[in-house]
Amino acid sequence: MPSGAGRGPNRKSKIENRKSETRARAAFTLLEILLVIALIGMITGVFIVGAVGIADSKPPSTEDVFWQAVNGCRRQALMSGHEVTLRFAKGENDAPPALVAAWEGGGERYPFGVAKTEGGGNGGGAAASGAGNSAAAGGGTGAGAGNSAAAAAVSASASAAAADVACDFLTTQKGGSAILVGGILRETTTLASVTFYGDGTCTPFRAQLRAGASEPRVLDIDPWTCAQVLARGEER
Repeated sequence: MPSGAGRGPNRKSKIENRKSETRARAAFTLLEILLVIALIGMITGVFIVGAVGIADSKPPSTEDVFWQAVNGCRRQALMSGHEVTLRFAKGENDAPPALVAAWEGGGERYPFGVAKTEGGGNGGGAAASGAGNSAAAGGGTGAGAGNSAAAAAVSASASAAAADVACDFLTTQKGGSAILVGGILRETTTLASVTFYGDGTCTPFRAQLRAGASEPRVLDIDPWTCAQVLARGEER
């Protein structure tokens, strides 16, 4: 019998053992898998909090501010039973242009191009997403600082754009005096202010909203409900 014949099965078993050890070393342990999942969740949470923070820092549109003012004035008039006046105030110094509501013993401003701010900050939310992990908290704080910088940039650009915002209150008589400015027809027969009454009605008026060089948008207001009167093409 050849001298190497008896070593065949042993050699084969050794090769199989080496292959199995190689496969075992190539696999991940349960601890490693859980750690990777935790890291992915932490990073995803930081990005979600940052995206929400930037979205919240975006200022409302000109039309949104107008309807906030109208609804606020009508609600105040209904609750107090007294008249509430609403006028447009141009931006002066550091104050942005705004719709100013006034009533007996009080008033409120509705500024254009100003983002709403809430307590709690983005950094706190990012740090909370990494609870129990100081490194995650540090990363969340850094992300919060970056989000604050982005929010500041958005707010600065919005404030610059708000300087060109205007809101004119027009009479309900369409086809009045108008002028052509930059190729855009703008009505000039305006009202100094409009009034909201305690029974839920308001002065018959139309609102002409302008933002920069864009074409003015005119909203017809129903004096009985203080809501927009939709054209036939806009009705659903």
